[in-house]
Amino acid sequence: MNKHFVLRRVDPEQMANGESNCIRLSIKIPDGTTEEFLVYPGSTVKDVHEGILLACKIPVTEQKLYCKGKQLQRWQTLEDCSIQNDDCLELQRGFDDKSVLLQKIHQMSSKICRMCQGQSLPKETLQDDPKTIVALLALLTEEESENLMSSYSVPATLVMLYRSAIPQHKAYASALIRFSMEKISNCPNVSVDRCIHLASEFCASLSTVYGDPLYQPWRTTLKQLLERGNLSELRTIFQIRTSFFEMANTLSILLSKMQESNRNSYPIKLIESLKFHFCEFQVFSCVLRNAICGIDNAKEKDKSIVDLLSTGIKGVFSYLLNKMENNLRLIPETARIFETSGWLHSVSIVYLDILKELNSISQLWENEQKQFQHVLMNQQISLQLILEKTTRKDDYHWLLEHNDVIDSKSRMHLVTMMMIPEEKLLDAEFYKPLIHWSRFLDEELYESLKNNNITSPKKLQDWLYKLCQAIFKPQNLLFLACSNDPMKFYPNPELKLEPLHFDCFEFSGKVIALALMHEVQVGVAFHRLFLLPLAGEEISVKDLRDANPSFYNNKAKHRFHDDDEILDDFINSMSEQISFFRKGFDSVFGKSIDELLKYRGIDVEDLNLVLKGDLNLGFNSGERTHVNHDNNESDPLMSQFLKINRQRLNITKSKWLKDRKKPLGGGIFGQVYKGYADGGFFFAVKEIQIKNKGEIDKINQEVNLLCQFSHPNIVKYYGTEEDESKVNIFLELVSTGSLRKVYRSFELEESQVSHYTKQILEGLKYLHERKVVHGDIKCANILVDEKGHVKITDFGLTKVYGKIDWTAPEVMKQDKEYGFEADIWSLGCTVVEMLIRDFPYSHLKELRKELRAKSTEPLKDFKEDLELKVEEGSIVEYLPEYSLRDYPLALDFIERCLKRNPNERPTADTLLEHKFVKDKFVKDSGC
Repeated sequence: MNKHFVLRRVDPEQMANGESNCIRLSIKIPDGTTEEFLVYPGSTVKDVHEGILLACKIPVTEQKLYCKGKQLQRWQTLEDCSIQNDDCLELQRGFDDKSVLLQKIHQMSSKICRMCQGQSLPKETLQDDPKTIVALLALLTEEESENLMSSYSVPATLVMLYRSAIPQHKAYASALIRFSMEKISNCPNVSVDRCIHLASEFCASLSTVYGDPLYQPWRTTLKQLLERGNLSELRTIFQIRTSFFEMANTLSILLSKMQESNRNSYPIKLIESLKFHFCEFQVFSCVLRNAICGIDNAKEKDKSIVDLLSTGIKGVFSYLLNKMENNLRLIPETARIFETSGWLHSVSIVYLDILKELNSISQLWENEQKQFQHVLMNQQISLQLILEKTTRKDDYHWLLEHNDVIDSKSRMHLVTMMMIPEEKLLDAEFYKPLIHWSRFLDEELYESLKNNNITSPKKLQDWLYKLCQAIFKPQNLLFLACSNDPMKFYPNPELKLEPLHFDCFEFSGKVIALALMHEVQVGVAFHRLFLLPLAGEEISVKDLRDANPSFYNNKAKHRFHDDDEILDDFINSMSEQISFFRKGFDSVFGKSIDELLKYRGIDVEDLNLVLKGDLNLGFNSGERTHVNHDNNESDPLMSQFLKINRQRLNITKSKWLKDRKKPLGGGIFGQVYKGYADGGFFFAVKEIQIKNKGEIDKINQEVNLLCQFSHPNIVKYYGTEEDESKVNIFLELVSTGSLRKVYRSFELEESQVSHYTKQILEGLKYLHERKVVHGDIKCANILVDEKGHVKITDFGLTKVYGKIDWTAPEVMKQDKEYGFEADIWSLGCTVVEMLIRDFPYSHLKELRKELRAKSTEPLKDFKEDLELKVEEGSIVEYLPEYSLRDYPLALDFIERCLKRNPNERPTADTLLEHKFVKDKFVKDSGC
């Protein structure tokens, strides 16, 4: 009696147990002999058929197996058939199927069996075999069809012939196998999963001979199909595990070679081989992991298969993790050599990829998770060296789940790479506006860089470091150093904020964002008082006492007795600084700073460790400077700004001219003329008559405020100059004129009014964010240039108003301080003005005529009546008289602005979302 194994290649543990794990079967063959087979318990009847095929060269199409008089079906497992050890089966031969395709399979299988027995067949009898394979593969595209190629063991039959000692037979089988591989690898998506089953059978049959030249191409084909498909059939998955074990063994060998390679030469080919084999391993591993994850949904009879898969994968995991730990241990020693060779990144990334897959495997079981975490903890230095070389193209996100094994610098490196596109870092145009604004902080630094490209790491770090020196030095008052830790900063809560300061905090946010984006050290660290609010978290009284005990003590002594009140006061005093810092950071970084600080694994202190590094700012950051709120000269930053703002246009007393022949306009304060400065610069000059020195000081103070504005929809102010009994105010020249002049010359469409209104809102939003109320919004104070861009001017200097038609009711009442809401009311009146081409309250013209006929003092009576109407906000009731029904969007916008209760009026920011000024509507204006 002959003994045969019917075993696929299994994992080493199973093979070590040898025959003890197998079921022994005796099979009676029709020729009267009995053959003994050793069969793996999880095998199917089909596996036994293939064992008979290989042992006896009987085509599977002719085989019919019986156990105790009952025919066994190919797809059944031995367990399904209740087959036990030492059972005897009976084989009967015969083929009586009339299906054309099955007859072709039978013909091809019978010919191959005869060839395997040494017969030579004429070539013409073999010509139909490729057509049969094509027909069988075509059948796989039909959803309910049987996979006949697998059911009748065509792969095993072809490989059996391929093992023939006769060269012609081997060559013929090789051609058919390659033909099958080509067709299967190019199969349509609908049949991918079935073709995976076939490819796995070819791999299983070919793998019995180590180093077979057809095995690797078939394994690559199987990998490609697995990538395309969504394999869920457990028995097919179980079949591919043998390839997985082989791949794991290959990886282990290659990792060992990496350890043994010459330290003085870099194994480039070895690394490439490691990359290639790992890519294959990863695909197979993913399929097996998914099968184990689905154990809860598996049928009861299939859970034993999943258990076997789990046992095998756990063994592979432990084996490869041990290898990786040994290789990681060598990284610090070999990093310098690899860096010199230029291949450290390649080594790092292939190691990182292997670790990622081991991490994925470890997530399946708690014990394996602990093993993996333990290895990472032991190899933190190596991990740090690896992560230094990661780029945006590498797969590193999974490491952020292991926060406790990654240092702060590495965490920030990974997160910023994830958040910032590389193109942004290399865009030289991105830095120009930042360089341009930096002149207000450090003019010498600006002059040295204004024509240079600063995207190189060294220049960028030097520039950002020097900017931080200017921003954080005590004399500039923007930030304070903590009392107990002078190297940590937070915004100055006692600084009287002016528009320039808002811009400085916004610029500071941009500088810090740039430093993080480029991962450069700038010597700056922030206190929790600042970092926690940036991250959207709360600070404590303890934080305040630690950072600024004098603030706490002063408040407790003079104003507050409750810690919560003191803390609220401090938070309120910093809220605007934090808001503008965040705005600047977000605009550069592209993601909000609180999103960065709340990202998993990131701690607020990580920001400090990355920004500060080993650098110091080079001055005594613990020094405090007294803030004199009443004198800008005590604020060197403000003095520097006003000086540069004036000097850059070269407007000096001896070098500018005024065109008095043709005034540009005039009003209650005086006339406006065109000015001409040395160098060919044109500007506007507002000439204001003054009565006393106090007026001059007040005008200078207000113009100094206006000079700080920088927005495309606000007229630029350059400064003032005293001239005997008048003051000249220098400002941007807008030659086209005011909106009042425009609507007097042209009838405006609703879309054009929308276009202008949106720009006025943008300007108001800018002002209101900086706590500035314009106080006199109307068409006469809105200038338009030749391109249709509007610019707000005439900021209600000295708060003396002319016409009151645009004035909000609360301003007329003068019973309390008014705010930004007053500008919103005036804006609503301005929109009315553009649409009706007349002043608001123009419906009262008839009243004036009546008073002229009846009253002895008609002008006085009309003025008193108008004041009363404005105070009551009665324009709301008269809107229907202005024929605005043809402008439904505009009318809704106006009504929202003209709410009598100031608290019910929307903000400029909110109104920018109104349909009347949304982008699509504005674009239709053609402006």
